[in-house]
Amino acid sequence: MFEVWTKTAGIIVIIAIGYLLKKTKFLPADSAKLLSKLSLNVMLPFVYISNLNGRTISRDLINALLWGLGIDAVLTAAAFLLARKKPKETVFIMQYCVPGFNSTGYALPVLQMFASEYEVASLVLFNIPISFFFFIVTPLLVDVLGAGEEKFSLKAVGHNMIRNVAAMAALLMLLLCLLHIALPDELITAFRPLANANSAVALLTMGLLFEFPRRLPKENLKALAVRLVITLSAALLVWFDMIPFGAIKNAMIIVLFAPIPNASPSLALYHGYEGDKVAFGVSLNMIISVIAVSFLCTVLF
Repeated sequence: MFEVWTKTAGIIVIIAIGYLLKKTKFLPADSAKLLSKLSLNVMLPFVYISNLNGRTISRDLINALLWGLGIDAVLTAAAFLLARKKPKETVFIMQYCVPGFNSTGYALPVLQMFASEYEVASLVLFNIPISFFFFIVTPLLVDVLGAGEEKFSLKAVGHNMIRNVAAMAALLMLLLCLLHIALPDELITAFRPLANANSAVALLTMGLLFEFPRRLPKENLKALAVRLVITLSAALLVWFDMIPFGAIKNAMIIVLFAPIPNASPSLALYHGYEGDKVAFGVSLNMIISVIAVSFLCTVLF
C-alpha cells in the first residue's frame, strides 16, 4: 500500500511541477505545446508498439475497444440532446465538455506506473474509437447543430487522422496482431526507454496546461454533472461485474475518469468558438479527474 501511495503522490508532484513551471514562467509559453507533440508523436507510439507487439487480440481487448465505442457513443448522444435548439455557445460547451477521454495523455501514463502491459494494451484499444468520435463525430454534430463555422470535410478529417502518429501506430500494431506478426524482441527492447519516458513527459504537460477555473458557468456545471452521472454509472456496472472484463476490469474502470481531451478547446476554436468556457470546463474536469484517478489507483492496485 505504501508503494501505491508513493506512486500516486509522484503523479500529483509531476503535475504540480509543470503547473509551477508555467506560473513562474521558468519555461517558454509554448512549452506545453512542444512537450505535447513530443509525447503524442514520439513517445506514445512506442508505448503502443511495446505493449501491443506479439499480443493475441483476446476477447478482453476486443471488449475494451467496444467499451470505448459504447461509452463515448452514450456521452456524445447525451451532449447532442443537451445542445439541441440551444445557443451556439451551449452547443460548443456540451459537445466539447461531455464526451471524450484523455486516455492517452493522462490515464495511460498513470496506468503505466501501476498496471500490467496487458492492461495498458486494453487502454490502447479503448482509445481507438475515442479518437474516431473526437476527430470525426463531434465536429460533424457541431455542424449539424448549426454552430460550426468551418465546414465538415471528410478529406480534412482523413488528413488529420493520418498525421496522428499515435493513432496510426495503434492501428498498425492492431493489424500486425490480427495477422500474428511480431516485431523482433531486440527492436522492442530498444524502443522501451522512450515508451517508459512517456509517463513523466505527459504528466508534466498536464501540469503546464492546468488552469484553475475563475468562475463556474451553469452550462459547464450541467455538462460536468451529466458526464459524471454517465461515467460513474458505467463504472458501477463494471465494478459489480454486470459487464465482465476479466483481467482488464480495473483499467476499464479507471479510464472512465480520465479527463476531457486537452485538445477540446483548440478544436472548438477551429470550428468558430470564440469564448473560454470550453477551456474552463476542461480545467474543472481535470481537477476532478486527477483526484478520482489517484484515489482509484490507490484502491484498485
